[in-house]
Amino acid sequence: MIMYETENHIILCPNFKMLTPKVVGEILDVINTQLDEKTVAIDMANVCSISTAFLDMINSTPKKIALLNTSAEILVLLNLTNSDKYVRLFTNIIDLEEDKRELRNRKFAIV
Repeated sequence: MIMYETENHIILCPNFKMLTPKVVGEILDVINTQLDEKTVAIDMANVCSISTAFLDMINSTPKKIALLNTSAEILVLLNLTNSDKYVRLFTNIIDLEEDKRELRNRKFAIV
């Protein structure tokens, strides 16, 4: 997993297609070791599928996590499980750094 820091955030870039419980454990280790005020963001550009461990992590983490470049399928899954209330969603790093244009009021229809 690639990790880099910006002025206000620590950005994690998983190189996996699926966020398995093992990967979620690595993400939790990073979140729990961060003592400063930087927010953890996960770049979901490579991720195609998530596990229930990831949803449990989102729902139980006291700090809000930001998700970037999230696919439409994962956005729908987050919405259906009501987990989208516990994360901040951005389309790219620029929006995250400016703290503007957060994805809100997403309404999905299943056809």
